[in-house]
Formats: sequence, C-alpha cells, structure tokens
Amino acid sequence: MAEIPAIAGCHALMPTAEEAVAELTEVFRFIEEEYRATKPI
Repeated sequence: MAEIPAIAGCHALMPTAEEAVAELTEVFRFIEEEYRATKPI
C-alpha cells in the first residue's frame, strides 16, 4: 500500500510496493485534475 496522508483518498493498494507507488502517481493526477476543474485559478 502507498498513500499520501495529507490528501484524503490518495492511496493505492497493489501487490507490490513498486506497483502501489506507480498507481499512487495516477491517483494523485486524477485528484489534481479534479481539484483544478473545481477550483478557480
């Protein structure tokens, strides 16, 4: 499992640590995109 505790919902559970970190990168990108779409710059 990999997570970014400061960001709610930013975690990934995969069979290996390497896969979890790679998945976490994608999860972070999705959260970032959602944040940018809902917050004015």
